[in-house]
Amino acid sequence: MKDPGEGRSGNRASHIQGRFVVGVIPNEVIIIVIRSLLLQLCLICSGNAAELLRDKHADTTYIFKSDAKNVTAKISRKEAILKADDWATGFYGDALFHFVACQFETKPIPHWVVTFQDADTDQQYYAVILPDGRVVMPSVERGLRS
Repeated sequence: MKDPGEGRSGNRASHIQGRFVVGVIPNEVIIIVIRSLLLQLCLICSGNAAELLRDKHADTTYIFKSDAKNVTAKISRKEAILKADDWATGFYGDALFHFVACQFETKPIPHWVVTFQDADTDQQYYAVILPDGRVVMPSVERGLRS
């Protein structure tokens, strides 16, 4: 003879088990959640970024921003120029840049502005270097004129 409690305990266990079982989350969902959290973090952190330079060309604008504060000076003017030259050649994709000028700015935060000129077009391009040697990567807006 079957124990009357046996059926209920078996059903009860499966009932409880069904309530607490967590489904498997697909990898795609996890990746989307992580990316959205990283994007939100970037937006929050960049909210305090100071615009150091805005370089407008016919169809492209380069906007140099940084949220660095209290940066310790570690490089000289000459080192800033060398870093800027290496970066500009790779970023702008032109090895025919000529050095024009290097100015140290103190506002809104200390930074070097290094100016180059394209040998073919005479167009000026810029690099922004922080006093600790970090290159400020610009955001790029294409097709916008303001």
